[in-house]
Amino acid sequence: MDLKNLLIRFSPTSDRSKLMGKNIAYSFIIKVISIVLSLLIVPATIHYVSSTQYGIWLTLSSIVGWISYFDIGFGHGLRYQFAEAVAKEDYSLAKKYVSTTYVLLTVMFTVVCVLLLIVNHFLDWSILLNLDPDISSLLNTVFALLIFFFCLHLVLKLISTILTADQRPALAALIEVIGQFLAFITIIILSYTTEGNLLYLVFVFSGLPCVVLLLATFWVFRSKRYMPFSPTIKSIDFTLTKNIIGKGFQYFFTMISMFLIFQLLNIIITRELGPDSVTQYNVAYKYYNVLMMAFVIIVQPMWSAFTEAYTKKDYAWMRNIVEKIKKVAWLFVVGGVFMFIVSPWIFKLWVGNDVNIPILLSFFVFLQNVTQIFPALYVYPINGMGKMRVQIIIYSIYSIFAVPALILLCRQWGIPGVLTYYTMVYITLWIFCRKQFYHLVAGDTTGVWSK
Repeated sequence: MDLKNLLIRFSPTSDRSKLMGKNIAYSFIIKVISIVLSLLIVPATIHYVSSTQYGIWLTLSSIVGWISYFDIGFGHGLRYQFAEAVAKEDYSLAKKYVSTTYVLLTVMFTVVCVLLLIVNHFLDWSILLNLDPDISSLLNTVFALLIFFFCLHLVLKLISTILTADQRPALAALIEVIGQFLAFITIIILSYTTEGNLLYLVFVFSGLPCVVLLLATFWVFRSKRYMPFSPTIKSIDFTLTKNIIGKGFQYFFTMISMFLIFQLLNIIITRELGPDSVTQYNVAYKYYNVLMMAFVIIVQPMWSAFTEAYTKKDYAWMRNIVEKIKKVAWLFVVGGVFMFIVSPWIFKLWVGNDVNIPILLSFFVFLQNVTQIFPALYVYPINGMGKMRVQIIIYSIYSIFAVPALILLCRQWGIPGVLTYYTMVYITLWIFCRKQFYHLVAGDTTGVWSK
């Protein structure tokens, strides 16, 4: 093989690896700041309101977070189609995907917002969540504001989707961290100037991120690199809707199943054990989730990089990257064990006497987070290749039994019982997604592994 052919063969791989390396390095710095801020925000918020009110806030915001499932996978569909169009250097098509997705999501979430505001007006959230009837009116107001800001956030967040699809997740993470920093500073100011108020939390944690995303959207699309992709009315092409949904619907179906498994947790804990238990779990989760947040720094750039690599059938590069990151994954497990050993002292230093975290709860939250690491190693590249069938099957099976199983486990063994179910989900994903990944990088295009 002559030098020219050798360069043609290895240059794209080298460039892709270099871009991945840059994003991992920058993302690491940004994510460290994000992790520190997310940890500092917890005691600051509990100090501003109370453990009980903080638990109520977590439950309310998690319920409104369900709105994200209404996008029918448009965001994920855009991520795949945009990355594929750019990989093929079809920038006109990429611009059409961006413009069309913005319009579709704007219309969709305007309708969703109006309908949910109407429904919210007739609901008594204090009864639904088994809370004090005296705060019923407040809960309706909080929900109304959360609905508005969350729908707006889902449209504005498309800029982060585009940056990630273009293999620049570090820039998307920077936008997020700016919002976190502003929220943290604002909570500190509020704690010295006002009494605890759930309405203020809505504006801090939901309103400020929308402002940051809006400013970031204008800044990114005015930049030299992204101006060619900036949305315009002329570039809207509704015939592309099927393409966007075609890939996105797989993610949507998976997320609906994940919703039934994971997103009902705070409601079940609130109803069965009370809002203080929600705070206990979420404090422990935020501590151990540092592991997953750090690991995502490494695997997130794989998503769009694997879209490009799979489009170009660069199987050797994909297999090599995963084998390297697998070694790093074991270091995270060792780090998790250390975190568990020192957790009693860390919790005491972090939240003091405001929240008590039992050692059994700490152990099961540790297991929940550690067992997420290895499936993520394979899920991110598989998602980048657009092959979701195996995940859909696994999540669908577990989602069928999720609600009754979680309620029963919660009543019998409390939060540790619930987390056992989650650990089983992650282990199942690890086993089958690993098998699927090696089928795909072997060029296997038959059976369920190829879909």
